[in-house]
Amino acid sequence: MIKRQHLNCVDEFEELLKRSELLNRFSINRLGLFGSFSRNEPANDIDLLIDDDISLEKAMQFQHALEALIDNRLDIMIKRFANPIILYRAMKEIRYVEG
Repeated sequence: MIKRQHLNCVDEFEELLKRSELLNRFSINRLGLFGSFSRNEPANDIDLLIDDDISLEKAMQFQHALEALIDNRLDIMIKRFANPIILYRAMKEIRYVEG
């Protein structure tokens, strides 16, 4: 069984994304972090914003693939389906990551 990695900061998250090549696999060009994890504060989960026009099914597949690698809970929001109030709050602190 593969041991999943617990991520503690944005740099670790970006490094994992680069190694995994998940963004390429799922054709995600803009992935943003927001919430306490993005601010490097203690976090219960990692809040992600997919800023691409992808299907809900593809986003769920991405989430499952990423969760298989990490020991953190994920909350994923797709920009085009997002609640405008939550999206507004997220956009005030969004930090886009490289993969």
